[in-house]
Amino acid sequence: MDSATVVGARFEAAQSAWGGGESEKTDGDFIRCEASVDSRSTEAVLGAAVWCCPFWERFRSGSYESPRCSDSSFFALERLTQGTTNAVWKCSGKDGFKVVIRVFGKGTHFLIDRNLELTIGRFLGSHGIAPKIHGQFTNGAVSTYVVGRTLNTSELTTYAVQIAKHLARLHSLSATQVLGPVKTHFWDILDSWVSLIPKNLPPVPGINLQHLEAEVNFVKTQLGAPGRYPVALCHNDCQALNIVLDENSGNITFIDLEYSWYNYTYFDIANHFCEYGGLVRSGGYPSIHSQKTFLTSYLQALRQVDEIPPEEVQQACSDVYKFTLLSHLLWGVWGVVQNGVNDDTTFAYLPYTLKRWREYDAAKLVAFGACDTPLTAAASPECSLSPDSTSASSSL
Repeated sequence: MDSATVVGARFEAAQSAWGGGESEKTDGDFIRCEASVDSRSTEAVLGAAVWCCPFWERFRSGSYESPRCSDSSFFALERLTQGTTNAVWKCSGKDGFKVVIRVFGKGTHFLIDRNLELTIGRFLGSHGIAPKIHGQFTNGAVSTYVVGRTLNTSELTTYAVQIAKHLARLHSLSATQVLGPVKTHFWDILDSWVSLIPKNLPPVPGINLQHLEAEVNFVKTQLGAPGRYPVALCHNDCQALNIVLDENSGNITFIDLEYSWYNYTYFDIANHFCEYGGLVRSGGYPSIHSQKTFLTSYLQALRQVDEIPPEEVQQACSDVYKFTLLSHLLWGVWGVVQNGVNDDTTFAYLPYTLKRWREYDAAKLVAFGACDTPLTAAASPECSLSPDSTSASSSL
């Protein structure tokens, strides 16, 4: 979490910028506020933190000591690295409490069910898988600040065992009481995202959008049979920037649960493996040795056993690789949709889609020997392999 400017803000200014939104306590200490936050206003962000946190109730009620009211350094705001879609701040109080304020990016509600995100976030927070959520406002949420730092893409192999065990812990949770029967949401989510692509979208250089429907049908036929692969509550975006490491304890915490829902557990792992390439897609799929190390640790933790037969690990490598197609397909669609609804010019959405779908075409040939309707125009009739895909072929 790289820091930007640290600023102090007066509580009175925060109160004014917040606009006096009504606060309502629900389910114990959780607070819901009917107000929106302009992430460009430090006072408004501070207001969100104070109004959505039970431990700062004395400020909301006016029962604070008068000197603190005028002490501009009681609260400090720190702008954290801008997320791909959200603005993120850390708020610290002299009383020791620290929280993270996330202000949702423009247009993200088209892709993300914020109520579902909140439900899952509170559930996982109660189980120590993710930070505890203290409150929600109209366009964001406030959660516990997790001590540590986010990982770099290059460190995913180094901390593979810890990540694998934490992912197994997530997948082993029963969430039926809050989410209902276990059934993958992947196909419904993908269909809803595809429906957001404008029908009159101009041709995108290098991308064959006219083949998208055929490819969705292909992977659904290959992987979508009910009961064929395990389904559980998944993170679905387990990239380096969403993994926080406490270097003192070695503990791992997952953050940013925007895309968390019931899904194939092999998708969660395959998607994580795809993130070895990072957002700029500069890396590659992990080596077969790294895959086996990760999956051995994952299956041991999931099953609570000491040994996993080598042939089962090998089969898991093969099955997980097939789910890279779903990862590339989903995030490629995400890029096309975000390009139309998000005014953030710092991220190149369409070039990202092009890269992900080139990887899709290559992975499809490795996994299924097919390339009849490539998603990228750069693909040859033989769908020649990309450098990244050849290293994975030995696992199939």
